[in-house]
Amino acid sequence: MGKDGGVTSHDHAHSTADHSDRFSNLAADWDERPGAQERATSVAAAIRAAIPLSRSMSALEIGGGTGLL
Repeated sequence: MGKDGGVTSHDHAHSTADHSDRFSNLAADWDERPGAQERATSVAAAIRAAIPLSRSMSALEIGGGTGLL
């Protein structure tokens, strides 16, 4: 609801190109944001601690972002 109690709407008539361009623009320096490297290192360590990874395993990444992790 909007501030006045009414329903707030948003036009979802964006093209795929709009979203692709937006992602490309954001991704260009996404990994350089403050804390991004440290956060990725921390998340990777948590995954390694929780899952006994081995070289015989494989993973499929779909839409995983910039690839930092």
